[in-house]
Order: sequence, then structure tokens, then C-alpha cells
Amino acid sequence: MPQAICTLPPASVPPPPGFLDIIDQTLLPCEQKRLKLETPEAVYEAIKQLRVRGAPAIGCSAAIGDAGAALLCSRAHV
Repeated sequence: MPQAICTLPPASVPPPPGFLDIIDQTLLPCEQKRLKLETPEAVYEAIKQLRVRGAPAIGCSAAIGDAGAALLCSRAHV
């Protein structure tokens, strides 16, 4: 019987702390303003309005927004 290569428990992503903190990219370079996005809809709008720019930042923001939406959905069905 093959032996396990790793005996550590699988890693999981902790739930978001309740908000996503971003720098509004539409104001750069003249101004630096931080935005606190507290809902999946706010994350969606920030991406749509180009307040989040760059493929890595968009991907991470979208993933966090999706995780927040899934968390809200699972709480609504409990």
C-alpha cells in the first residue's frame, strides 16, 4: 500500500474579514484613496468601474467577492 507523501490536513482559505480594502485606481497618480468594499456587489462595481486594475488584482478581488457571496448564501440557507 502506498504511503501518504504529506500527512498535514488540507489547507483552507479563511473567510474574508468582512471587507476588502483597495486603493481606488481611477484616482492615481494624483490622489490615493482607500475604499472599503463590504459586499459582493461593491466588489463587482469596483471591478466594473475600473477602481481595481490589473489581472492579478482583478482575479483576487473577484475571488474574494465570490467567497463573500458564497458565505452569505450559505448563511441564508441555514
